[in-house]
Amino acid sequence: MADKNILIGYGETLVSPVKLAKGGGDKRYPYEFSTARARLSKKIQNVVEEVKSADPATTPHGEAVVEMTLHPAFLAKSYFPQQLLSEFSLRHVGSKGRYLHPEKSLRKVVPEEGEAAPVLFIAGSKDNFEALNEGLSRQGLSKVFQDDYRKIEDFQIFSPNHKIKWISEGSDELELEVVLHAGTHQKYILDGFMAWAQECGAEVYVEKAIYVPMLTFVPVRVSRGSLGKLAQFSFIRAIRSIAPLRVHRPVTIRDSKIDADVRLPSEPALNDEVAVAIFDGGIGHADLNPWVDEYTWEDTKSTTAKLLMHGNAVTSTVLFGESSNVKAVLPRPYSRVRHYRVIGKQDGGDPDLFDVLHKIDWVLRNDQPEFVNFSLGPCIPIDDDDVHVWTTLLDHRLSNGRTFATVAVGNDGDDTDPMMSRVQPPSDMVNAIGVGAADSQGVQWSRASYSCIGPGRSPGLMKPDGVAFGGSESEPFHVYSPGAGAIIGLEGTSFAAPLVLRAAIGVAASLEAPLSATALKALMVHGAEAHGTVGGREIGWGRFETNPDNLIVCKDNEAMVIYQGVINPGQPVRARIPFPDMKLNGKVTIRATFAFSAPTDPAHSLNYTKAGLNVIFRPNGGEKKSVSFFNQDNFDSEGDLRRDAQKWEACLSRTRRFNPTTLNEPVFDVEYLTRDEGKAMRAKDQQPLPYVLVVTVSVDKTPGVYNNVLQKYKSLQPVKLATQVQIQT
Repeated sequence: MADKNILIGYGETLVSPVKLAKGGGDKRYPYEFSTARARLSKKIQNVVEEVKSADPATTPHGEAVVEMTLHPAFLAKSYFPQQLLSEFSLRHVGSKGRYLHPEKSLRKVVPEEGEAAPVLFIAGSKDNFEALNEGLSRQGLSKVFQDDYRKIEDFQIFSPNHKIKWISEGSDELELEVVLHAGTHQKYILDGFMAWAQECGAEVYVEKAIYVPMLTFVPVRVSRGSLGKLAQFSFIRAIRSIAPLRVHRPVTIRDSKIDADVRLPSEPALNDEVAVAIFDGGIGHADLNPWVDEYTWEDTKSTTAKLLMHGNAVTSTVLFGESSNVKAVLPRPYSRVRHYRVIGKQDGGDPDLFDVLHKIDWVLRNDQPEFVNFSLGPCIPIDDDDVHVWTTLLDHRLSNGRTFATVAVGNDGDDTDPMMSRVQPPSDMVNAIGVGAADSQGVQWSRASYSCIGPGRSPGLMKPDGVAFGGSESEPFHVYSPGAGAIIGLEGTSFAAPLVLRAAIGVAASLEAPLSATALKALMVHGAEAHGTVGGREIGWGRFETNPDNLIVCKDNEAMVIYQGVINPGQPVRARIPFPDMKLNGKVTIRATFAFSAPTDPAHSLNYTKAGLNVIFRPNGGEKKSVSFFNQDNFDSEGDLRRDAQKWEACLSRTRRFNPTTLNEPVFDVEYLTRDEGKAMRAKDQQPLPYVLVVTVSVDKTPGVYNNVLQKYKSLQPVKLATQVQIQT
C-alpha cells in the first residue's frame, strides 16, 4: 500500500478552545401552582394509603417505590426536581421513558403516540410521602419548590403488573430473572426480597446474583401461580423469564464443499501481541492450535457437536474470513485468538445463562482483551423500559473504551411479530457494535431476511449499528470447517459479527501505532456503505467494509482525517475541517463520524448514557451561522426520537453535500455534556472524555485533494503502516 493515499492522522492538532453563546430564557410551565396543588394532592394521598395497606414484608425498612412522571416539557436534565426530592428525603433509584397525552400540552400538535415523558422511580417511606403531600399546603413555599411541583404530571404506586415483562408459556415452574432496585450497599433490600420470595415459595439463587450500579439481577425459580404475589415486593424493577440461549440458530449447512483440498496456512499470525477473545461453544481439536488457544471451565468440558460446529465456524471466520474466493491455501490470520468455551452440555443444569455471563465477566475483568466477539446471548428482543442483565453488565465493563466488541444482533428478523424481530441483547450495547447480516457481498445487497431489526433503545437508537455479509439462501457464507477439512456454506448473524471484528483486527495489525477501540469503531461506522432504499431500522449505518485496506485508503479527490482528542466538561472546542485550498470543480461531500465510549447508568434506561456531545456545524468558520448536520431523518416516527436524545448518542455519523461556494473553512463546534442518574452531574464527578472524529472531504471532478490538504495543514501526517508484512485481504 506504499503508493496509496493512507488515512491522515493528527486531526486533533486542528482543535482549539472556543466560547459558545448560551441560549435559553424563562421556562414555560403547563400548570400554575394552584392547579398543580389540586391535581397532585389526591394522587399523593392515594400512594400514602397504598403504602400503609401494603404487606410490611414487601416494603423493607418501611420503604416503597413509586412512579413520579414528569410533564413531557421537562425531559432535559436541567429540569430534574432535585430540590423537592431532597427536601422530603426521597431517593431517586431509577428512571424510564413513556409516551403519554398530558392533561395540558405545550405543543400545538401532539403526536398520535403521545409525547415522550420521563418516569422517575422514587423510594421513600409513608412519612416521606405524607410530608411531600403536606408540602403542597405549606405557607410561603418558595418558587423553587413550587416549580418542582409544577413539573409533575402523575404520581402513583409502581404497580406489580407493570413489573412483569415477558413470561414464557408452558411449564408451571418458571425460571425468572428478577431485577431489584438495590445497589451493593443496600443489602437490606436483597435480604427483604429473599424473605418475601421464601413466603411465595420461590427459590432465589443468590450466589449467582449480578450487581451493577444501583441494580441487582438474580435468578429465581417460582410457580406460575405465585408470580403475581412475588411482584408485590416494592423494590422489584422487572421480572422476565430467562430466555433460551441463541448460539446455533438458524445456521443452515448448504451443499458445501468448494475445495476439498484447501490447506491451512503455514505462517504464524501477523501479530501475536493483539489480544482477541471469542466467547462461544468451543473448538475441541488441535488443528487450529498454531493460531488458537482454547480455554474451558469444569462445567463446559462436556459439550455437543452443534456447539463445537458453531464455535469452530465463528473462530474460523475471525482467522481466515469469508472464504468464497479461496482456491488452495487459506490467508494468514491477522492475530492469535483465545477461544473461551463458555457453554457446555446442559443436562438440566444452569438454564439461566447467569453462569455463562459470570464466565464472560471474569475474562473481561482479568484478561482485558482488546477485541471481543459475542455470537451468543439471550434469545429475547430488547425492552425499551429496562436494560437486560447481559447488556447492562457488558456495557458497564466496556465503558473504559479499551475493547473493540462486535455482537450478533440475532436471527429472528423474519418473525411476524414486529417486537420479536427486534435486535436481541447484548447487541443493544452502546459500547459495542451490533452487527446484522447482509444477504450478498455484491453490488446489489439488502438485509438478510433473518437478521433482526431496530430501532434500539434511546440512547442507542441506531441498532443494528450496521450489517455485514452473513449468507443467504442464494449466496451462502463460506467458511473453513476444520471438522470437514473443507469450506462449507452457512448463514447467520453469528458470522457477520466476527467478519467485522476481523476487519478491525486487520486495521490494527497493519498500523505501526494501533488505533484505539473507539477509533476503530468510528472507522467502521464511517466506512459503512449506505443502501439506496433501506433505512436505519434494517441496516443501521449501512454495510460495513470488511477489507481492512479500504478502511484506511483515500481516493485522490478526497482526504480522510482522524482526530483522537480529549474534551473537558464546560470547555467547548472547535474542530477545523480540513478543506482544500485549490480550484474546486464540483460539489463538496463531507462525511463526519463522532464516537466515544460512554459510562452508563444501568438503572436509568431513559438516561442510560452519562456522556454526550452537542455538535454544531458552521459552514463558514468565521461566522456564527450554523447548519443542521447530524439530524437523523431515517426513522419514521417522532416516537423514535426524543427531542434531546441525539445529544446522548455514543456515535453520530452523517454525509452532507454542499455547493463549494457555500463553504469557507468549515468547523464543528463541540460541547461535552454530562449527566448522572438523569440530573446534572456534580463538577467533582465530571471526567475528561476521550473522543474520536473521522472526517472525509471529497470534491467531485477534482483530483489532488489529498495532497493539497497535506500541503495546507502541515501538522497532519498519514498514519504509519507496519512494515513487516503486507496485509492479505
